[in-house]
Amino acid sequence: MADIDVNNSNIELLSSNFKFHNFDVQVGEVKYFCEIIIMQNSFFLWIGDSNNGKMNDLSFGFKSNYENTPISTKLMGSMDDTTSLNIAKRLTKKYEKPVYISFNAPVNNSLLPKIEQGICEELKKHPEILA
Repeated sequence: MADIDVNNSNIELLSSNFKFHNFDVQVGEVKYFCEIIIMQNSFFLWIGDSNNGKMNDLSFGFKSNYENTPISTKLMGSMDDTTSLNIAKRLTKKYEKPVYISFNAPVNNSLLPKIEQGICEELKKHPEILA
């Protein structure tokens, strides 16, 4: 492989178009830390414990030209846990964008709607995030 001399090349470094937004969602006694990475026409949402930044789960939701309901697929993690799959599907439908979801916290199914509500409230407070 040939060596490239970056000092003599015409490489132009561009700034990233990614934007980042962090927030917490408080549900009862439990605080869920959320980080959004906004990309062109899609976003990534990580949900978990701020003291343990692990990523053991990843799902992707997107709209299909052939179905009214968004499609979601598990990219990483246990197939038994459908939390991120379901969130990806619902947020894709609501925001009409492809969505990556990484849900990395234990959750009780009765708390899940409150977590999603907190996420949607944050996005409503900051419409520039998804603009």
